[in-house]
Order: sequence, then C-alpha cells, then structure tokens
Amino acid sequence: MEQIGKQLKEARLEKGIELEAVEQATKIRRKYLEAIEAGDFEVIPGEVFLKGFLTQYAKYLGLDAEQIKAEYKELKDLKVAEEEESAESTADKESKKELNPFLEDLLNWFKNSKVKIIVTVLVIALIISLGAVLLKSDIFLNLTESFRLANQQQSQEQLLDDEDEDLETEELEAEIELEEEATEEEATEEEDIAIVDEDSIQEEENDLSTDETEEVQEQEEEESEEVEEQELEDEEELVEEDEEELESEIEEEVEENSAVEELEVEEEIEPDENEISQIVNAEDETTEIYELNDEADFVLEIIDRAWIRVMIDGEQVLADILAAGERRSWAVEETVEVLSSNAAGLKVIMEDEVLGPFGEQGEVVQKEFIVETE
Repeated sequence: MEQIGKQLKEARLEKGIELEAVEQATKIRRKYLEAIEAGDFEVIPGEVFLKGFLTQYAKYLGLDAEQIKAEYKELKDLKVAEEEESAESTADKESKKELNPFLEDLLNWFKNSKVKIIVTVLVIALIISLGAVLLKSDIFLNLTESFRLANQQQSQEQLLDDEDEDLETEELEAEIELEEEATEEEATEEEDIAIVDEDSIQEEENDLSTDETEEVQEQEEEESEEVEEQELEDEEELVEEDEEELESEIEEEVEENSAVEELEVEEEIEPDENEISQIVNAEDETTEIYELNDEADFVLEIIDRAWIRVMIDGEQVLADILAAGERRSWAVEETVEVLSSNAAGLKVIMEDEVLGPFGEQGEVVQKEFIVETE
C-alpha cells in the first residue's frame, strides 16, 4: 500500500503542488490525502470512498487512474494471502511449542532416572539370590519354626489380656453411652429450635436480598442497553454525515470540472462575432476555390474539435461545434462554402479525392468548393 502512496506523493512533488492546493482542487480532506500518501488506507471510511479518492487524486496528478486501482487491488489481494499464511504458520509454531516441553520433560526424567533404575534392579536381584540360598538351608527352617512358636505363645497371652480389657471397656462404654444419649437429646431439642429460628430469618433475608438484587440487575441492564443504543445511533449518524458530505463534495467537484471544461472548450474553439465578421468581409482575400466533379456527395470529416459553418448552394445547413471523428455529408449542385475555427481540424472528401487539412491548429479559415458541370 505504501508503494501507491509513494507514487502519488512523488508525482505531486515533481509538479511542485502543495497538499492545500490538492485539497482545494479535488475537495478531498487533507487528512485523507496524507493517509493515502502514507499508505495508511484504513483511515479512509469505506472501500468505495477509497477507490474514488485514488481515482480522483491520480487524474488530478495526470496519472493513469485505472492502473493505480489495479495496483491497489493486486497489493490488497497479496496482503490478504500473507495474513492467511502468517496465521497458519503461527498455529503450527504454537502446536510445536506445546509438544516440545513434554518431550523435554520425558528426556530429562529418563536421563536422571537411568542410574537409579540400574541400582534398583541390582538390589532386587541380590535380595532374590539371598532368599533362594536361605530357603535351601536348615538355618532358615529352624529360625522359621522358632519364630512361629514364639508368635503363637504371644498370641495366646495377648488374647487373654484382650478379653479382660474388653469386659472393662464394655461396662464403661455402656455408662458413657447412657449419659451421651441423654445429653444429645437435650442438645438436639435446643438445636432444632435454634435451627428453625435461623432458617426463618435466613429465608426472609434471602427473599429481600434476591428481590433487591434482581431490581438492581434489571435497572443496570436497562441503563446499559440505553447507553449502547445511544452510542450506536450516534455512530450511525456520524457515518451518514461523513458519507453525505463526501458524496456532496465529489458531485460538486465533478460538476465544477465539467463546467470548466465546457467553458474552456467554448473559449478556445468557438470564434466570436467580430472574428466571423472579419473573415466574411475579407472573403476575396482569404477564400480559396476548389473545383469538384459533378454528381458527387460533399463529405466533411472532422479530425480535431472545431466550430464549423457550412453553406450549400447559398443555404446554411450547419453552424455548430463538431468533435473529432464526426462525419457529415450533403448532396451538392453548385457551390459549397465552409468556415472553420480550426483549419487543422477538418478534411473534405469528394469521391476518391481528399482535401485538407487547410492550415494550422486554431487558425480560422474559409473555403469555397465549386461543382464542375459537363
């Protein structure tokens, strides 16, 4: 985008034109002109206005407006493609970042645990080997039997002690349970009364709090909606005003340019009454006579814009401004008189014979053509 803005700015500087002059001539605000030259097209309010500004600015500087628009479209498509590619590349990098920490942690754990695993395996193997040796020896059997007998005797003594303790414990537990039951009944009644009172109070407070909260939320939502609607309306009004102002400026500029062009053309091409009078009065000095073959149409071909008057056999058949490329023809019996404000802007064709142009650009000329009769 900066390339287009740079091209327009260089063209303006080469012509020695200030931004104030461009603003006055094109009716485009200075801030938009500066944004265009800086390549900051996002400042322009809308794609339609942006293309209109580019076209108008390029024409004012004498550049090819269609080429500028084509370059803008090409750069815009390229920017969209780059943004899509960048988004895809970013997604790939993020996925790799998520996977890399897991792989690094796994590798570090393996490195740090490698020695521990080897030591653990060796210890387990040693224990298994010692166990196998002891199982096959008499020492292990004797030790096992001694431990079994000692454990059995100790278990019997422990059973007797446990039975005595259990009896005492049961009696104490029975007394304690009776006291606890009585105490629990009293506490339960008091708690039930307190709970009922607290529940009632809490329900009343909850009802009041819920109602107040709902009212506050509804009020805040209504105020928020009103503020958002007002902001949207204000933004829409501003956008509409800007659009109307831009459209009005563009229309006024087009009308002014059209009017100026028409006035310039009329001033440059159409001769005034004094010039026509002088040419007619000096007919003997300025008129050249050409002889034409009989029974041939008189064809007038315009090659450059000019004011033309044509007299056929003494009768005026044309007095108007003709544009390049126009072609007029008449049947002639005797004479044709042609008066033109641009001697280089017309040709005369009779059958295969072509006459003209008859002078320099902007030169006023009068010619007379006579038809030969056999």
